[in-house]
Amino acid sequence: MTLARLKELVKKGELHYIQLGGGMGGGSGGGSSGSTEVTAWVQKHGTAVKESDYSNGTSTASGNGSESSSQSGQSAVYRLDASDVS
Repeated sequence: MTLARLKELVKKGELHYIQLGGGMGGGSGGGSSGSTEVTAWVQKHGTAVKESDYSNGTSTASGNGSESSSQSGQSAVYRLDASDVS
C-alpha cells in the first residue's frame, strides 16, 4: 500500500479503518520506506480507536498461544475520514 493509494481510498470513502502493527508483515518485494510513510501519515491524521471499542477483552481463539500473540503483536486501529486527506 502506497501513501498515495491510501489517501485515494480514504478520500473516495472506500477505506475508513486501518490496523497498524501486529507483526503480520507485508507481501514480497514491498519496501519498508513506503510502509513507514503510511504508518506516519495514519498516526498523524487518523484517529486512534480504543481497543475497548472493538474488542470485548476475551479471546475467542482456541488453543495455546492466543494470550501471548495479543501481547507481543501490539497493534492499533485508526479511523480515517475523507476530511483527513488534504
